[in-house]
Amino acid sequence: MEFLAEIHLLIHSIASNPKQFPMLYRDVRKAVARRFPYCIYFRERDQKIVVLAVFHSARNPAVWKQRT
Repeated sequence: MEFLAEIHLLIHSIASNPKQFPMLYRDVRKAVARRFPYCIYFRERDQKIVVLAVFHSARNPAVWKQRT
């Protein structure tokens, strides 16, 4: 439940101000969770947020790039 609450807060932060998160690859941005080793990779499309992955930081980063 704590993990889901953390991810929910991060998604809310992304929705509030997506440009506060660094551009990582092309138009993909990365938001890092504080309490857990997870990141959310997302892009902004037509004033909407498209989440590409909720990704554990120890995984191979090439995996989420396949989703772009």
